[in-house]
Amino acid sequence: MEKVWCIVLDNRLRKSFIFSGLVCLLMTSYPMSIHAQELSQESIQQLEQEISRKLNDVNEKYRQVERLKQDLNELKSNQKELELQINEQQEKLAEKETVVKERMVALQSSGVIYQRFVQLLQATSISDFFHRLIVIQELFKSDILTIQNYHKEVQSLVNSHKELKDTEDTLLKKQEDLQTESILYADSIQELKQNLANNKEALFAIHEQESKIQQLSENTEPTTHHAPEEKKKDEVVQETKQVSSTGVKSSTIENKIESKGSIETSPKSQAVSNEVKSTSSGKEFAAEATAYSYKQPGLSNYTAMGIDLRSNPNVIAVDPSQIPLGTLVEVPGYGIAIAGDTGGDIKGNRIDLHYPEVQQAMDFGRRKITIKVMN
Repeated sequence: MEKVWCIVLDNRLRKSFIFSGLVCLLMTSYPMSIHAQELSQESIQQLEQEISRKLNDVNEKYRQVERLKQDLNELKSNQKELELQINEQQEKLAEKETVVKERMVALQSSGVIYQRFVQLLQATSISDFFHRLIVIQELFKSDILTIQNYHKEVQSLVNSHKELKDTEDTLLKKQEDLQTESILYADSIQELKQNLANNKEALFAIHEQESKIQQLSENTEPTTHHAPEEKKKDEVVQETKQVSSTGVKSSTIENKIESKGSIETSPKSQAVSNEVKSTSSGKEFAAEATAYSYKQPGLSNYTAMGIDLRSNPNVIAVDPSQIPLGTLVEVPGYGIAIAGDTGGDIKGNRIDLHYPEVQQAMDFGRRKITIKVMN
């Protein structure tokens, strides 16, 4: 009987220890999951802030370079106008110089000046002297005006030459500034590209982790920008990575990713040309552009690449088989953008520009533009 009670007591003690261990395990695992969630959010914020800082720096350098280019074009235009103006002034001045020389020679050879001087000396009174002087001045008035105009033209030509010299000096300084800013701009581009390359996988991974933690904590289906089902989204991410690294065209991704809901205010235009022009800084080609905003109903704050559009709005949706995700693209009037999103309707030379506000996307409409994919 005592053995039976000992066995029962031993079993109860074992169960108690097991229960206590499970309670401790649960108590310790819960804070760990919260810490993991906080770490994930912190990592996302750090990545987004770093990308945002570098992207803003790139766009600031881009705007400076564009302003310098515009200033240079204006200065070159002013230089041409000044050169034409100087040529015209020189021609007019040559004509007036000939007239003045002929008139001075005529006055000296005819003795007119001597005769007028004698007339002044023959004055009978002071009043007669001034009367004769006034008459002589009127006679020489046209000659005086001709000489004065000639001197004005000479001074105007001197000023024009000075203005041209100042313009050339300013133009040279602007060209030096442009060269310096272009180097800084290229360095900023390389830094941003390196940052995106280093963190591309991290963006995908952290975004996936955050989505799963949010789904577990809220017990709801997370709203994603492109694929409502998590399994579908995992497949899209993996295939997008393959396309980004190999550059091989794939219709699978296009079929699986949902349409972005681009805002269009004009009818669809004809297909754009596929002609690609290679330059030292990248490849240029014509594209058909539309626009969207993450604030549109049904769209997520995050792109297919995992970029938070609230922190980094300068993102465009592309066809990864044409422009790999993570590539930097120069869009006229928009700036430097990250090719960080996709859409089922974005195929071939179609791109979709993201704007923070829906009205901005509506105002953009649909346009044919020439973009440059940065090297």
